[in-house]
Amino acid sequence: MSTQHDPEAPVLRLRITHITSTMSPPLPTLQSAYHPPHLATAVPLGMLPHHAPVVRIFGTTPSLQKICANIHLCYPYFFVPFPMDSQDPLRPERVIKLCQRFAVSLNHAICLAMRQNPTGGNTTAKYGGGSDPKHLHVASVMLVKGTPFYGYHIGYSYFLKVSLINPSRIYVALEQLRKPVVLGREWQPHEAHMNHVLQFMCDFDLYGCGWLDLGGGTFREPLPGACVFPRYLLSR
Repeated sequence: MSTQHDPEAPVLRLRITHITSTMSPPLPTLQSAYHPPHLATAVPLGMLPHHAPVVRIFGTTPSLQKICANIHLCYPYFFVPFPMDSQDPLRPERVIKLCQRFAVSLNHAICLAMRQNPTGGNTTAKYGGGSDPKHLHVASVMLVKGTPFYGYHIGYSYFLKVSLINPSRIYVALEQLRKPVVLGREWQPHEAHMNHVLQFMCDFDLYGCGWLDLGGGTFREPLPGACVFPRYLLSR
């Protein structure tokens, strides 16, 4: 158990009693983090989506203080196999270009499926979704590697990790990927069946009534006068 003398002691520790996911307006203070410049995205620079996912965790500290922790920048995601059907497919320039084209094409397909104007009324827009924040669906696309779950495989395979802004758009995106509308080919989604909250819990090895350790964050003012949040001294 962490103590005050432990340099890696968490800033906040709480026992999880309930986890939920909701959509909230993005925070201006996190503008640079919503779409990092090194990741392909369908969100134009200088813009923020209309809403962003927030994972809310309710629990109690070891001192029995009630806590609601809002976790930002945790997007729902799935994988699709990376196309290896060209010479030198992993060349960095090709990977970056493919990720950007995939993000824009998928965002465009989602807009059409939802009967949204994919250019937001701006015919000169370079991004699917144009200038309307409500039409921005693909948060990021990046290259990852892993071992396929089904069958026998030696070594790793490469995938595109596709993160969406709204968890409710996952099934719309999957339907479009099964059609030859995204970059003119069909794509096989992987790990797209999990709920956003369960996906978050699996990624960080969390479970109900377990402990969540937070290494940083910002407390929402005003704090109750009787509540003090120390850097927990838990030795007894």
